[in-house]
Amino acid sequence: MPEWVLRRMCESVEGRIHSNIERHCGTYIILTILLVNGCDDPALLEHRIHHRALQPQGIDATITLTWKEIEQAPIGYTAANHYV
Repeated sequence: MPEWVLRRMCESVEGRIHSNIERHCGTYIILTILLVNGCDDPALLEHRIHHRALQPQGIDATITLTWKEIEQAPIGYTAANHYV
């Protein structure tokens, strides 16, 4: 399945997933969906995910990103740029 199709599918449900988790847990969350096909640096991916988990609340409550988008920059930075 082409990456753009997977991305569209994820983007179409990310808001509902986010709302359901927040409602169930009763707290603010950041939902990040990563499509990591083609990732050739698992250590960097782990670092990016860990950094994202420590990130404070931001404007990017839900986002779907690809490995190509986060390979050169942190997830939070890349996600915030999608909203600008």
